[in-house]
Amino acid sequence: MNAKDLTKEQKDRLGRAAKSVWDYIGGDCLRAMEECGEKPILPRSQVIELVVDADRLPDELGRKKESDLLEFVQFAKYEEIVKALKPSFPFARYGW
Repeated sequence: MNAKDLTKEQKDRLGRAAKSVWDYIGGDCLRAMEECGEKPILPRSQVIELVVDADRLPDELGRKKESDLLEFVQFAKYEEIVKALKPSFPFARYGW
């Protein structure tokens, strides 16, 4: 399955789920960086990687009963998931 096969509505729903995951894990990630003496700022690519690799995206989609998107996340190549999520994370950097 490819990102280009998703409709705009599907990409929007996937993006909302991914943003929910970032809202859930983002603060912890940034605080951990601070505790290690790093600036709490991440580039978009790392934010998307964290969202996908946190293994919470399938949980979020399952909770919302988004079976079509759950199938995409479970079976699409990582690169395709990243392509689908990029528009949902429009900023170059995330942090505080």
